[in-house]
Amino acid sequence: MITTTNVTEVPHRIVELVYNENNKGYNYIAWTGNYTINASDLVFMIRRGAGERVFPDDAFIAYFNTTSGDWEIFFGDGTGTTNFKLKQYEVVCVRVADEGKFYMPVP
Repeated sequence: MITTTNVTEVPHRIVELVYNENNKGYNYIAWTGNYTINASDLVFMIRRGAGERVFPDDAFIAYFNTTSGDWEIFFGDGTGTTNFKLKQYEVVCVRVADEGKFYMPVP
């Protein structure tokens, strides 16, 4: 018996996370999915694509909250100030330990 499955490809872009002498792993990226995402979901997406070597437990995603004037930080180990939400085209700082790439959805 042969089982078949229909697969729908989700439009995406490749996000390259850089670590070098100049940036020390600090990357600024915009969330391009057409839905709201939690910081923990973005961590999962990065780890799934680039691996834990690139985004270990002490790596982080930081979001500047313009209402409070504070940075909100979420670490690879699931700790941080809050599991904040990102809307389409909001920018975050992603601090990585090594270079890597991952897929991010696009509208």
